[in-house]
Amino acid sequence: MRDAGGGTHPVLIACGRNPSSGVRKTTMQVRVKLFATLGRYALNGVAGAPFEMEFPEGATLDDMVDRLNLPRDEVKVFFVNGRARPKDWILKPGDEVGIFPLVAGG
Repeated sequence: MRDAGGGTHPVLIACGRNPSSGVRKTTMQVRVKLFATLGRYALNGVAGAPFEMEFPEGATLDDMVDRLNLPRDEVKVFFVNGRARPKDWILKPGDEVGIFPLVAGG
């Protein structure tokens, strides 16, 4: 005698419901400052003045550039909590990020 469905694998059927509903993604607040010519992209409209942004856990500086719609060829230096960091740096809750364009002077 054989069991009904022998040799088949069970399949999850969602029945109109999102099986991952109820799963919350953790977000974090990060303080951002855009300097010099990048200031025109600041959410508060003021270069060098800090503003808060919310990101999902695991977001990087590169993700921040995307969210702010910054031109990649203008972004040259990132500082996180006062230290230079690469664009793939993973953000942490409460980080303070400064983004600078190429700056020249004499």
